[in-house]
Amino acid sequence: MQIGSKPHAAPVAVPLQSAVLCADCECITIGRSSECAVCGSKSLFSMARLIGGAQQSSAAMREKPGCAVVYDVEIAIGLKEAQLGEMSNALENIAIHIAPWLARGQAACHIDVKPIASESQVEKKAA
Repeated sequence: MQIGSKPHAAPVAVPLQSAVLCADCECITIGRSSECAVCGSKSLFSMARLIGGAQQSSAAMREKPGCAVVYDVEIAIGLKEAQLGEMSNALENIAIHIAPWLARGQAACHIDVKPIASESQVEKKAA
């Protein structure tokens, strides 16, 4: 070792199927729970679904004869009186599942959110 040089840390490998990306701290860790191991956030994205899902599904389609059926799908979802945390979780899960199609330019996503009550109005309503 030379003077002034730093020892290199051993590389850490995370299997793609277990890897999750935290949207808050931007760390990739092994997804052993529904919370980020670094910051505790629940904003996790499956790396396999984000970057590997499209490759795996198209490879599986090529390997199986007779699986050439494709579909055009339109989905409308209405959430009534959703709180911010619930809405955020729902939108994150939707984004995870459509990410491969969005990346290939085969999907579009439009989200329209309209506040219906302020926090103080909701508290008065509950009381």
